[in-house]
Amino acid sequence: MRAGLFLVLGLLLPLLSWAQEGQPEASQIPRQLFVGDRGRLILNLESPFPGTASFAITEPWFLPQSPELRLHRLEFDSRRGQVLVDFTAFAPGELEIPPIEIPQLPGFNLEGCRVSIASVLNPGSSPQDGGVLVLSGSAPPLAVPGTALLIYGSSSLMILGLLLLLGLGIWGRPYLAKLMEARRRRRLIRLMGNIGESLRERIPRSSCQTILKRLSVEFRAFLGYFFDGESGMDCRAMTAEEFSVLSPLFSPAEGLQPVSPSSLGDFFRRLDRLRFSGETAAGEEISALLDQMEGILRAMERGFKEQGKS
Repeated sequence: MRAGLFLVLGLLLPLLSWAQEGQPEASQIPRQLFVGDRGRLILNLESPFPGTASFAITEPWFLPQSPELRLHRLEFDSRRGQVLVDFTAFAPGELEIPPIEIPQLPGFNLEGCRVSIASVLNPGSSPQDGGVLVLSGSAPPLAVPGTALLIYGSSSLMILGLLLLLGLGIWGRPYLAKLMEARRRRRLIRLMGNIGESLRERIPRSSCQTILKRLSVEFRAFLGYFFDGESGMDCRAMTAEEFSVLSPLFSPAEGLQPVSPSSLGDFFRRLDRLRFSGETAAGEEISALLDQMEGILRAMERGFKEQGKS
């Protein structure tokens, strides 16, 4: 009985050893594959096939397929004794390679070879454990360098611009009106000076009465812009004595005597005397009168600057 048992064991052990040697050693590249990724299975053959040259099957329809695995290519490397299988998995878990019988390798097949496919779903909630597959949390967003600075900087500039426009509308309107008024004053003074220069050039060839009349009309209209609002009178119809009783254009502390009411009254007394005396005015007298007017204009321009009105 014992002899028969030892005989059976002696026959089975070589068979088991041969079967174990017949199973090829497999490795997967890459080791972690996800559904939809392309991978490679490398089988290291224990017993080489002498006389068999290297070959490759590159057409998928010559290879067996399954719903979970798609085989793309099979290659036999005789020099290294390896079988290479390229595949793509469409399901997670341990998937078995479809059995393949290769005429060039008699007795070889891929029966029992498996590949491990990972899942992007949370590993702790598999249907086998009674859980429900849920998607893992989303990855944190990637911000482009400088994005925060661009967003906050643009927002700050917009807010600052709106505040600036609001401030100009509230506080800037009086200041803008003051600037426009000062510009108009300077323009009027410059224009009156140009009129005086043109009258000076006409002295040799024009009638003295015509020059004096033009000077009286233009200078009275010019002064009306500065004094009409205060006196309530039209400067174009005022006499020399009425100019003498006007309120000073500048305060006495500023010392601008050429713009005082007395200086204006003196100017128009000289002007009216030359116009209505019945005598022909000399060119020197008209030039002196124009010099006095230019002095008044310079004093007015200087006074407005000192008062901050220009």
